[in-house]
Amino acid sequence: MRIAAFLVFSFFAVVGAAGASEFEGKPCDDYDSCTTDDRFRGGMCRGTPLPCDDGLPCTLDFCQPESGRCRAGLLIDHCLIDGSCYRDGDSSPANACLVCSPARATFRWTETTVCDDKDPCTLDDRCIDGLCEGTRYSCGGSVGCTTSRCDGRGGCVEEVLPGQCRIGELCAREGDLHPTEPCRRCDPDVSTNDWSVATGTVCPGGTCSDGVCLASVVIEVEGAGTGRVLGPGFSCTGVCIQQFVPDRMIDLTVVPDSGSVFRGWRGACDGLAPCKLRPFGHLRVSAGFDRDANSLP
Repeated sequence: MRIAAFLVFSFFAVVGAAGASEFEGKPCDDYDSCTTDDRFRGGMCRGTPLPCDDGLPCTLDFCQPESGRCRAGLLIDHCLIDGSCYRDGDSSPANACLVCSPARATFRWTETTVCDDKDPCTLDDRCIDGLCEGTRYSCGGSVGCTTSRCDGRGGCVEEVLPGQCRIGELCAREGDLHPTEPCRRCDPDVSTNDWSVATGTVCPGGTCSDGVCLASVVIEVEGAGTGRVLGPGFSCTGVCIQQFVPDRMIDLTVVPDSGSVFRGWRGACDGLAPCKLRPFGHLRVSAGFDRDANSLP
């Protein structure tokens, strides 16, 4: 054995002395049964490791040096039954009364008395004569806009039917408005148990904005002169849009700039007196200003 090792060492020494390029790529034998396609590479005889993969996630694959063949070891807490992998406690797809129990058997099913029949409307599931059976209980079906289903623990869960809301004792379909608040509606995508705010929908006297019905008024300052229109909480010098609670009186007044004079209202108001406006829907009012003739050079 020592003589053979010495000869192999001497052979590689000669190869190294002669230069790697002379033998590079030529067949050789690396004396490893777990490699294939042995060839000189970089002055050494090297082989490609034998690929060992049985495609099963529950096995550890390796090459056995003595035989040069692939072997596989089953991972702990797993079973390999009929070519498929299962974890400890997994049930047979065909029979819930058969489970993977590596402590008792790793390559066949083990019978059990405790099971799960996958039926939420049964309790105390047990294996009887090889079949998984439980004590059945029931929940009511659909009532109004809700349906009741078993929770698997002996109780029932009430769920709102698709496209509907259950708000208190009231059932509403998607898009239905609140009985007294036109800017709140049933929107199951937001909530199935409360009214949701509406935006952009038409309401009496205006349009819904974040759940509030508001009328809109376009206010315009026009003419050769300049000035301002004053209202509750705003001042408008060009064209502006204001929103108000419908049918609630507001006052608009004007303030001409120096060198300008107010000539009157047009649209929802007219004349020279302050504009008393009751917003409803969509209104438009214009304040006209001219240059003051007395201020002209």
